[in-house]
Amino acid sequence: MQFEKEYMYFSEIPLYVTSIFETVSGEVGIINQGQLCTFVRLAMCDLRCTWCDAKHSLRKSDGKEMSVREVFNEVFQLKHSHIVITGGEPLLQKEPLSVLVDRLRSFYTVQIETSGHIIDTEHTVRPSCWVVDYKLKGSAMNHRMMPWVNYSKFNAPTYIKFVVANEEDVIEAIAAAYNIKQESQQYCTPYFAFSPVHGEYSPLALYAHLQKHPELHPIVNLQVHKYMGLSETEEKKIKKNF
Repeated sequence: MQFEKEYMYFSEIPLYVTSIFETVSGEVGIINQGQLCTFVRLAMCDLRCTWCDAKHSLRKSDGKEMSVREVFNEVFQLKHSHIVITGGEPLLQKEPLSVLVDRLRSFYTVQIETSGHIIDTEHTVRPSCWVVDYKLKGSAMNHRMMPWVNYSKFNAPTYIKFVVANEEDVIEAIAAAYNIKQESQQYCTPYFAFSPVHGEYSPLALYAHLQKHPELHPIVNLQVHKYMGLSETEEKKIKKNF
């Protein structure tokens, strides 16, 4: 009974949603790259990365106010068994997000992409997988990142994603991966994925660097959806009622 009361309360807290659309999973995670899936893009982010490719979802006003039930119903209509929740920064809406994820996980695989400067210390949000960014100097947001040890404290399989824009970023990313690996020895070591900024840094140049560090078991993470041209065609913002 207490749980139901809490659910009714949290389900009344709205989510601010920029878009819900079907596409392919473009990057690493428990959902395979190229897998058809549903994306739920939440609005609001308190970072301003130089290479951000979701500038249309940074502010609260970029989203439509929706109930957990409304979001669930939209996802259900698209009929895919894999769900990616991204942003914006999903953890800025932790309370309603936790309710949504609990409901979705009864039917779907749920992967959350988060920015690397927030962790849900109470573990109230319980997805199937986390994809957690580590922002490098090229993002201009590296000063906002969490302590190393936090990257191994998420409550589900975790992929740490380093978006690299230049050689300096690659060197910083590899050093950060070693630091996270060292700090995570008493916890679960995450997977390390290195993603070249599309059109700016060569995947082959990145591969040449990563070959020297097999102990990290690195993943070269290419943005499949961008190579397919889907990033410009699939996503449409949800129409607001005002």
